[in-house]
Amino acid sequence: MTSSFAERFGPRVRIRDVAPVSGGSPARLRLEPLADFTATVPVARALMRRGVNGRLASFVSEQLAFGRAVAIRVPHFDGSALVRELADAKVKGSEVKPLQAGDVTAVRKRLGLTQEQFAERFALDVATVRNWEQGRSAVDGAAAVLLKAIARAPEVIQAAAADAMVRLTAPPLEWMEPA
Repeated sequence: MTSSFAERFGPRVRIRDVAPVSGGSPARLRLEPLADFTATVPVARALMRRGVNGRLASFVSEQLAFGRAVAIRVPHFDGSALVRELADAKVKGSEVKPLQAGDVTAVRKRLGLTQEQFAERFALDVATVRNWEQGRSAVDGAAAVLLKAIARAPEVIQAAAADAMVRLTAPPLEWMEPA
């Protein structure tokens, strides 16, 4: 029995002897397949040349083949060379830039809040907000997602944060006196 991948793209091939690129620095990329994408092997090769593990490169190519966008960390991103190579394979590649101190400040000021108000409203530690805004610590991972969500839908995130705080601070039901 063949998989839908094999039916659409043929049998899987093992990619070997990929010459690595020289230089480049780590970067996060968002890859999106264009409508006529079928070049799974060239995409996997391009990623492997830039230090991506072979299994991960293969997985990313398969996800693209099924029409799914993928975010991936590329150890040796060489800028426009990889973007062009991906474009030739019918994949749109764009670098995902991490949030900067100014981004955090801009979101907070757009909402008209002080650092203390911002931290309280969104269940954050005020020292963390200060560190982000002063560039002493990076905004990454879940914090970056949270801040992007706050920028897009502050009311929703505020409601969720308030609900979470009530649940975290309320005593368990068995501790409450009967009415």
